[in-house]
Formats: sequence, structure tokens, C-alpha cells
Amino acid sequence: MPNHKKSTALKMLQGNPGHRPLNLDEPEFQESEAHPPEDVQQDAFALQEWQRRAPELTDLGLLRGQYATEFAEYCLQHSLVKRLRSAMSKLNIEEAIAKGFLKHLQGAILQRLRLAQKFGFTPADASGVKATPKQNPTGAKRFLS
Repeated sequence: MPNHKKSTALKMLQGNPGHRPLNLDEPEFQESEAHPPEDVQQDAFALQEWQRRAPELTDLGLLRGQYATEFAEYCLQHSLVKRLRSAMSKLNIEEAIAKGFLKHLQGAILQRLRLAQKFGFTPADASGVKATPKQNPTGAKRFLS
């Protein structure tokens, strides 16, 4: 799989392993909360994945409202993989191959991995991340930060 360009936020979380100059002048979007689009809300598996991953990505600065469409595509692809596996589990391997399920599953998994890399989900991407989630100060600390 070719190396795809990573976001500056992800590079910074990884400590800029390539030591290339970071684009510190890229547009900074407002930190708006990303909400699942309608097609994700209508797909139980996609919505479950959104709810599982979105809070952490938001805390790390990797998911903002402007990236909701890209993250939705990852969630929908995740759902497709789950559905294909479920359909295949009802068949023997010969039937699954003959009906094309295996080919579709392999393609769906590759596409999900490509999308996952964009958000740092793969082990190779995550291994370099050095991040701590944003802390919400409590008590008097909220007024001192």
C-alpha cells in the first residue's frame, strides 16, 4: 500500500517522524463537533463505529465538523465489512467464492484500511502517536487555564 499524505495534526501527534517541515499555515477550522450524517445514523453498524471512535478523535484534534464526511465514509465502509462477513458466515467457502463475497470483502477491507490510515487507526500509524487527550479542568482549575 502506498504511503498517503498525513494531516499535520497526525504528524504532530507522531512527533514528525519524517522531520520534514510542517505546514503551520494550513487552514485551521473551528473546533466544531462532528455529527454523524444521516446515512451513518440510518446504519446501525456505522453509527456504532462513529460513537466508539469519534470522541477520541475529537479529543486528539483529528475529527472536526469539516472532516465528518471523510469519517462517515470510514464508518460506512466498516459497516460494509461487517455485513459482508455476516453474509459469508452463512455459506461455505466455495459458495462464498462463487457468489463473489470473498472478492467484495477483500476490496472492502482494503478500502477501510485506506480510510483508517487517514485518521491514524492502523498499527503503523498509531505506533508513533504521542498524545494525551485534552483535559477538561474542574473546580478552580477551569478559571486558571
